[in-house]
Amino acid sequence: MQIAILSLTLLVPAPRQHALQGKVLAEIRASATTGVAPLAVFFDALGSELRSGTPHDARYEWTFSDPSSIRPKALGFCAAHVFEKPGTYVVALDVADKDGNSGRASVTVKVQDFVGTTIWVSEARGNDKSDGKGADKPVRSFDRALALLGYKLGSSGPKTAVRVLFERGGTFTTARGGGLPQGRFEGPIVFGAYGPGPRRPVLVQTGDDPLFRFGESSSGVRVMDLEMRGTFSFATQKGGTYQHLVAFDGGAGHLLYRCSLKGSIYGVSAAGSPRVVRSEITIAECTIEEMRDYGAYLGGDRLAVLDNHFEKVSQMHVLRVWYARKMVIVGNELLDPSVHSGLGRHALKVHSFAADGRDKAIPTEWVWIAENVLRGSAWPCAIAPENKELAELVSNVVFERNLVLPDELSSAKTNQMVLVVARDVTVRGNVFVGSDRSPDLLGVAVQQYPNVPAPERVRLLGNTLVHLGEPAATQSRPHISVLFAALRGTGTREIVVQDNLVHAPAAGMPPTALVATGDGFDAANLVEQRNLMFAPRSTVWASVQDQPSTLAEWQAKGFGVGSLTSDPRLVAPKSLDLRLEPGSPARAAGTTLGAAPDVVRPASRPLR
Repeated sequence: MQIAILSLTLLVPAPRQHALQGKVLAEIRASATTGVAPLAVFFDALGSELRSGTPHDARYEWTFSDPSSIRPKALGFCAAHVFEKPGTYVVALDVADKDGNSGRASVTVKVQDFVGTTIWVSEARGNDKSDGKGADKPVRSFDRALALLGYKLGSSGPKTAVRVLFERGGTFTTARGGGLPQGRFEGPIVFGAYGPGPRRPVLVQTGDDPLFRFGESSSGVRVMDLEMRGTFSFATQKGGTYQHLVAFDGGAGHLLYRCSLKGSIYGVSAAGSPRVVRSEITIAECTIEEMRDYGAYLGGDRLAVLDNHFEKVSQMHVLRVWYARKMVIVGNELLDPSVHSGLGRHALKVHSFAADGRDKAIPTEWVWIAENVLRGSAWPCAIAPENKELAELVSNVVFERNLVLPDELSSAKTNQMVLVVARDVTVRGNVFVGSDRSPDLLGVAVQQYPNVPAPERVRLLGNTLVHLGEPAATQSRPHISVLFAALRGTGTREIVVQDNLVHAPAAGMPPTALVATGDGFDAANLVEQRNLMFAPRSTVWASVQDQPSTLAEWQAKGFGVGSLTSDPRLVAPKSLDLRLEPGSPARAAGTTLGAAPDVVRPASRPLR
């Protein structure tokens, strides 16, 4: 089905560019302004001085001057981009704050062609007695290529840039893996492909080590245009043991680009001690599928996950972020967690690191999650501590313009689209879809956990929840319940539910309502206004501590200003065409929320 959403820790400080134009002081911090192609750069606009509002209210639009890219523009207080080709690129940032005050800044990124030593590898023509330093005298095996690279790097770092190129059409098997030397080295080091034909080189790992492992002393490694395979069988649930195909154990400025990973325990990991530096790690335009535990398990500073296709994880989560200090997760398909375990794991899990007696806590903050497709399990997305016992702090997350779909493969029925146990979170402009696989559907749950501060300043703005299920023909009453927002906890406060639309014509079972509160939540901490809910089989609009209210009763209490119970008249909700027909009561009934409909995700790959 085709779906599109409508609606290096551096040795020196990261370069900073700013300019005062208009009333906003726009500022760009770039992780790099020069480097070898392909060059991944992380951009940060949080140093911009707004005249009103917060970074959640402001619009940050980036233009990369890279027309060959699938993503020449981006939105967000943080952004990232891969400059694939050599050239000079002027990156522009336009900032507009809550009141429309604006400013612009720009920075120039210069990308050079590779110059250095190349080791050539060919299954058909190679000879491991060769030194591999010419396309006419390649080595034959992965192990020989890595041995030559290790020799080149020595213990003190390379004298020149190095790349290892595998011939297209070849298959290269190893049981050893590609751990790089322990001595300090600095890139660029490129692992890639050469030769004609569309088929990527295939690297097969039969042992337990990662195919590629990069340690704390590494920087500037690019792995691109390769197909990687482990020994885990998704069908039989056997094999793989401890395999991680790519392990970013540390370092800075690493890029995994246009690769295919399949059949391992972890596809990509950036794990280990939180004392180890991990920064500016980018995963872009990859396909990662049929893993046992994780598609990717990531932690670090200034991380980017861009335009990847993740699918089918047997036991655990598709993408798990164990801590992030500034991160962008944009344009991905995160599909089908815990297919075989039925554990109800997440398509996306964002938490942080709690102090453990050896290491200090690391909070997660400033994460931009946008234009993704999430599918599956009981909770497709969690922005919350790993569990209720851990003191893990998460704050300043924007979850915007994502499409969240119910489970189709595992035994876990989807009942909660997004869980928020965090502060300063904006959930804006998303589409949540329910089906018969989600008969009891909750859009967003805002909860309080015992060992972290209660959620504050959580805003649910301009979202659309559509339930496509049908009433049971054999029942005298509906069998579907839909609740847009559940708010819990005595300390939870400053919650805004505004400009959302719920279309659930088949829903009527309790607790069908726009909003419900519990566990001591004080409704005085709620602003609910200008929402529309179409659930004609239910008369309940809000339920406060299990006491239901109709919309009229709710409005008499001072809530629900401008809210409606009318049919929104969507064009074709069952095919997810959620545009409003002419004459819809939802037209011009809301407010401008800061989301930008003119910058959309690239055409989605077909969901399989």
